[in-house]
Amino acid sequence: MIPAGDERTSIVLLNSLATRAALWDGVRHSLPDDVDAVTFDQRDQRHSDDAAPFALDDMVDDAVAALDERGIARAHVAGVSLGGIVALHAAATRPDRFVTVTAMCCAARFPRDVWIERAAAVREVGLAPLVPAVLNRWFTPVFQDAHPALVGRFASMLAATPDDGYARACDLLAEADVSGELSRIEQPALIVSGELDNANPVEHQRRIVDGIPHASHTIVPDAGHLVPASHPETVARLLIEQLRAS
Repeated sequence: MIPAGDERTSIVLLNSLATRAALWDGVRHSLPDDVDAVTFDQRDQRHSDDAAPFALDDMVDDAVAALDERGIARAHVAGVSLGGIVALHAAATRPDRFVTVTAMCCAARFPRDVWIERAAAVREVGLAPLVPAVLNRWFTPVFQDAHPALVGRFASMLAATPDDGYARACDLLAEADVSGELSRIEQPALIVSGELDNANPVEHQRRIVDGIPHASHTIVPDAGHLVPASHPETVARLLIEQLRAS
């Protein structure tokens, strides 16, 4: 639970593919002072001559390292999309480090062919041609019309993602599968859906809920895929409720 007085509780926030730590700025600003939000840029954002693949275990190791750097023994974990499946894997494999898990707009197993094809396309022509289609998955048309400046910032973030990092993250998503791990997650779990998410529809999250012993499910009305960006106050409220209940 959120401690009293000057004590702080920590939550590590894991990004979706092709976003940076700034994804969580609106959420962070809506959290109380006694919550320490740990954010960092994930491996898809790294420019590297090393084409070595990375897997869910590597992503979890990065989250643990971010906690170690700050001297944090145990924390809550939350993530969206790619970050959501990493958060689920973290809860299943490192219960010693993660108190609760919140997974948003993700699946336990992503459609393999989609990610293989996207990785191949990025390696052939780069990420830039995909930007409009990705934005249409991240944000609903109504939201894009109402918040052009915010959508523009995320378009720039997306376009600045290294092609090789994006492609290798696509490789990860083509193979990632935590469906067999869900029953091992004993921590309280909150699964969050965007009502209008056309990248990972609500049904994907319902399957996750069905597999976890202690899971609850919330659907954010009118939200697309990138819920922490479009509905930061709602996400902050849900996270606070999750932390206080644990």
